[in-house]
Formats: sequence, C-alpha cells, structure tokens
Amino acid sequence: MADNGVHICDLEPELAKQIQALVAEFTVCWEEKGLIDMPEEEMMSVPLVDGWQNGKISVKVYPVGFKDREAINGIFNGLYAKDLID
Repeated sequence: MADNGVHICDLEPELAKQIQALVAEFTVCWEEKGLIDMPEEEMMSVPLVDGWQNGKISVKVYPVGFKDREAINGIFNGLYAKDLID
C-alpha cells in the first residue's frame, strides 16, 4: 500500500514499482477534497430510458463472511458520514 492509502497489487513487482511512482507523482488525484463545483456545461449527460423510474431493479447482496461484511460496512458508513453516498 502506498503512503496515501492506494493499494497496489505486487504480483509483478517491477510493474508495481512503476505504478507506485505514478501514484507518488500525482498525489493530488488521491486526496479527498469533498464535492467540487462543476459548470453545468462540463457535466456528463446520461440519457435514461423513458419510464426508468417505474421499473424494478433486482438486488442481491453479494455473499461475504462476517469479517468481510464488517469491513465493507465500515467503508460504506464512512462514505455515508461524509455525505459522499446516500
């Protein structure tokens, strides 16, 4: 794991070193700065299918063990607390 919390897989050590160097060079990409103001003309347009809000989406919780579930919940609770997701 890099100093800023970025996890880098090291199955290929030389590639991992190169990625770690890039992560270190562009630290600004990994800093949490909260929500940003973006001009409307720069926002991405997402065309939706007519009537999308009337459809039902099937949801299935991915099966994980108790320890993993606690870790996942901890991450999501932090995101909820920062109002990054709702």
